Amino acid sequence: MDKKIQCFFLKVIFFILLLASISCNSTQNGYELIDDLDGDRIPTYDDVDEISLSAPANGAIIFDVTPNLIIYQFNPEIVQRYYIQISSSLNDFDNNVLFENDNIPSNVYTVPNVILENNKKYFWRAKAHDGTKWSDNWSPTWSFTVDIGTVQLISPINSIFISDITPTFTWENIDNAQAYRIVVSSDQNFTSDIKIDEIVYINSYTPIDRNLLKSINSISYSWNVEYQNEDGVWSEYSFSDFILGKTWYHWFLDSLDDVGLYTSIKLDTNGLHHISYYDNTNGDLNYLYFDGNNWYFQTVDSIGNVGQYTSIDIDINNYPHISYADRTNYTLKYAYFNGVNWIIQIVDNNVNIGWNIRTSISLDSNNYPHISYYDGNIESVKYAFFDGTDWNIEIIGTGSSNSIAVDGNDHPFIAYKDQDNSKLKCAHFNGSSWNIDIITSGGSSCSLVLDNNDYPHISHYNRAYGWDYHNELKYSFFNGNNWTTQIIDDGEAGMRSYIMGLYSSIDLDTEGDPHIYHYFEKYNVAGWTTVGDLIHTYRANKEWYGIVSKMSVTIDENDGLYCSLSIGNYDDMGISYYDWTNGNLRYSYYGWE
Repeated sequence: MDKKIQCFFLKVIFFILLLASISCNSTQNGYELIDDLDGDRIPTYDDVDEISLSAPANGAIIFDVTPNLIIYQFNPEIVQRYYIQISSSLNDFDNNVLFENDNIPSNVYTVPNVILENNKKYFWRAKAHDGTKWSDNWSPTWSFTVDIGTVQLISPINSIFISDITPTFTWENIDNAQAYRIVVSSDQNFTSDIKIDEIVYINSYTPIDRNLLKSINSISYSWNVEYQNEDGVWSEYSFSDFILGKTWYHWFLDSLDDVGLYTSIKLDTNGLHHISYYDNTNGDLNYLYFDGNNWYFQTVDSIGNVGQYTSIDIDINNYPHISYADRTNYTLKYAYFNGVNWIIQIVDNNVNIGWNIRTSISLDSNNYPHISYYDGNIESVKYAFFDGTDWNIEIIGTGSSNSIAVDGNDHPFIAYKDQDNSKLKCAHFNGSSWNIDIITSGGSSCSLVLDNNDYPHISHYNRAYGWDYHNELKYSFFNGNNWTTQIIDDGEAGMRSYIMGLYSSIDLDTEGDPHIYHYFEKYNVAGWTTVGDLIHTYRANKEWYGIVSKMSVTIDENDGLYCSLSIGNYDDMGISYYDWTNGNLRYSYYGWE
């Protein structure tokens, strides 16, 4: 081979060996082992004054409160000790050091738990020790932010209107979640009116207390959920809103045979519904109760033809008490539930209760019953009360339609119609004698309720005679000094076809305003009923509503007979009534699911 060619090949081989020699000086953390960044002729791999940080990247967002902090790895034969500081401030690092450790054996260090908090920014720096000295200066300062994430809320969806008083709150499941915290409040800042503040261990929560979220008016609630990770750190909370309010519900409660006549309703302290009614097919007294989820049915009395003209009240234990007629034996009967069984008593023998005039019951502070009722044998209103041992019976006066309420002193008020004079009267026992007020004309289908001052309010109707005779729905109330009567609806005077106020039932809302449910009938020229409906007439802001519009709360026509109203503590309303067309017990409720 030519010597020049041999020389060329030798140079190529030398160059290749030189490159191989350089490449054998492997890299460490991105630096060549022979690098010398500060020019002191000491390779970076051995020079602690060339300290630098590796991970997490500067400005990173991390999802852990115990992250690994990684420093440039020096020659482990020279450097076996590292020093880390963590601060909450960049500009004033030294005065805000949260954590430091100068005896770290490796360039990788796991921050201990409870040092870092979620949703905060931190700054860190490091030094290394080569066996004789620490790095002359700290490494450049890097930052990271801890953000362990939030929970995605699922239901109720944001801004939705709901009427479920015990809604199920749901959110996404977090794999490493040890617990969740749910807070519900009407305050968007969650600083007041906290309704729910619970720690739970699954990704849902359903309140048990049906009164917990109730409000008289529709209300906007805010709710949030945060989770605790496996290191015991709580995330930031996720936030959402929903509106809770009342709406109408309508049920066919009993549709077997001809049922639902002479119905009576009462809401208990939990806003749950209790209804007594007559089964016309079997001649039985029936009772229905709603526990917040399901309706429960019981036949209370089935001996003979019993259960007409029922009236119900609820005691302090939320147990029902019912007065009713026994048409087989012509007696007034009383039934109550003691928590285990129904107890039935005969109150008055040889009494002719009839003519579509229901009995009326009210309990006193001892849960003793007071009952007013019509006795057709003497065409008078009678009063029976239980004193804890015996029943006591008095004759109030000649009359028919009647209604009773017991005041705060356990003294009864009885509204009734003086049948002989077509006058509405109100009898009040003051503890020693009866005072009887003559109020106004009318008194039919009277219904009585007492306000917070124990002043009586009465709904009733009056048949206005003349060429255009018609029924007038009337409202009478006592203000502490005088009685006042208002004609709420005259059935469109001059139109004989309109009959208002039948089976009226009254109750007061939390503002003391009256609500009256009554049956409305419209006749054709032949005198046959063509339309019958349940009407809600009420006062708000000193104005009466539901008069001209004949605002019906029900779906079908010809229902609403024997209506009974009860208003709960949050102005929720229950109305039980008889569907004449289908022969069913129906129930309408303005409130929550």
